[in-house]
Amino acid sequence: MISVIIRTCYQRRGCLERAIRSVFAQKNPAYEIEILLVENGSQQLAPWLAQFECPAGQHIRYYHLPQADRCMAGNLGLANAHGKWVCFLDDDDELYPNYCETMLTPFLGNDSIDAVCAHAHEVATTIHSHTPFDYQEHRKYIEYDRPFSREILWIKNFLPIQSVLFKRILYLEHGGFDPELKVLEDWDLWVRYATNGHFITLEDVTSFYRVPQEAHKRIAREDAFRNHYHLVTEKQRKVETTVGQQSYAKLAREILLSSRVLHMLFRCKVLNIDTLCHREVERFHLVENALASTTPRDAIEITTAQLQCNPLIAGLTVSEYRAKHLLRRCIDTVRSTAKSSNE
Repeated sequence: MISVIIRTCYQRRGCLERAIRSVFAQKNPAYEIEILLVENGSQQLAPWLAQFECPAGQHIRYYHLPQADRCMAGNLGLANAHGKWVCFLDDDDELYPNYCETMLTPFLGNDSIDAVCAHAHEVATTIHSHTPFDYQEHRKYIEYDRPFSREILWIKNFLPIQSVLFKRILYLEHGGFDPELKVLEDWDLWVRYATNGHFITLEDVTSFYRVPQEAHKRIAREDAFRNHYHLVTEKQRKVETTVGQQSYAKLAREILLSSRVLHMLFRCKVLNIDTLCHREVERFHLVENALASTTPRDAIEITTAQLQCNPLIAGLTVSEYRAKHLLRRCIDTVRSTAKSSNE
């Protein structure tokens, strides 16, 4: 059985219906599918759900929470899931008809796999109303198309929540969402599941998720993520792991690429990232003992400190950090002034 967990509220039943029907539209369902629908903040959806006639082998189980809480809603779904495999689906996102069949196939041939990730379309959307669902789609594209890497995941979240099908045993071993988090709770979950797990990536596109088209909504969304970034990364210190030489090389590459200045110099062929990474691998013995038993956040800090021993890298990245810090302070000052004027 595959369990699909949907967190929602009564006011969003218009887009929710599309999400549910995308699950029902799965092709060649030679397996059972259950939807665990968790209503946040009320219990008004039960009569509305009575209209749905589930296809054979598919059914909806309904739960509700008296107070809206995304993490608690997700954990309620995880705790009650009957499926061996689980995925999350936000109520304004959808699965393509090939989702279950495509995502399940690798598991059937390799029991060591813990989770399968696939590509997903990002759809910039203007939503006028959730019920009825009145919207306008603007652009559809694949934002994240790189193979899975736990080292990339430690630095940034590149896994849209519905794009991962995972074994429920990961929840039993590592727990569910952290209730302290209001956003980025999925990133924290994937880090705990994937750091010592076996995740693989498929080239297939099996779902899509919506992002705001309006600039002010995108900015507010990014600000919320930025404000919680440090909180989420600090939680990475609770995950124990080992970083070997190959993993160290991947981590060093991602840290270098995360610098906009260095990334630009690599693209312009002023610097060669392969040469820089090769030199760092040759110095792995200097940090090998520290990385033999570490955490994702500590591994990033150890690797960053080692990279800073290169005067060129240190000079460029420190200058970039100072420029970003100054720019952020200017933006915050302008926004604060504008807000005060409006009030």
